[in-house]
Amino acid sequence: MRGLLARFARRDAAPPPIPMPPLPSGRRITSVDDLVRSAAPIPSMLSAEAGKFLYALCYMQTLPGDVVEIGSWQGYSTSFLARATRDSGNGSFFAIDHFRGNVGKEDRYVVGRADLSDLRSNFERNMRSLALWESVTLLDMPDEEAARRLEGHHLRFLFVDGDHTRAGVERDIRLFFPMLVPGAIAVFDDFSARFPGLVDALDHLLATTPVRRAFGYRNTLVVLV
Repeated sequence: MRGLLARFARRDAAPPPIPMPPLPSGRRITSVDDLVRSAAPIPSMLSAEAGKFLYALCYMQTLPGDVVEIGSWQGYSTSFLARATRDSGNGSFFAIDHFRGNVGKEDRYVVGRADLSDLRSNFERNMRSLALWESVTLLDMPDEEAARRLEGHHLRFLFVDGDHTRAGVERDIRLFFPMLVPGAIAVFDDFSARFPGLVDALDHLLATTPVRRAFGYRNTLVVLV
């Protein structure tokens, strides 16, 4: 158990946050630090800082449309994006994952069962524990099939954290970028030298696709289309 906890330990340590003051009106404001604490039991390869960043980008966006996440695993990033979608009242949230890991790297996704057969049920349990299951439309299928299911949807926000090979990233761009509305945000996780195929794919995207703006934060690339 200690080895498992160490493996999925958060990569960023921060001092305890100062509690938010109550408002005289009684109105509640979501604290992203509270979201981090509630999601802490979920195994994750994503940092708490990245989770807060995703929530802020998605929640503050006023452009109408739906939100799609490619690569959910056990639901850590899902918890921030599903909550942001629900809190904003802007669109529906879709989580795409076939729960089989990436080819040749399946061992990295093991939480309990070596054959990964518990990943899907773990995901649902994690979402239910946060009262988010009703806010998530899970597409438990390959990306190609998910894209067909989403035909006709207009996306305001896309989080790509699936197959990090060049072919995999280019496939997700080809499948889902046509659904993005003008002004939509696409976020790519693991934009770093550890994943040269992903970097090559995004370099090609920026060179060949008109984008309004792009910036990097930690190991993510954010693109405004």
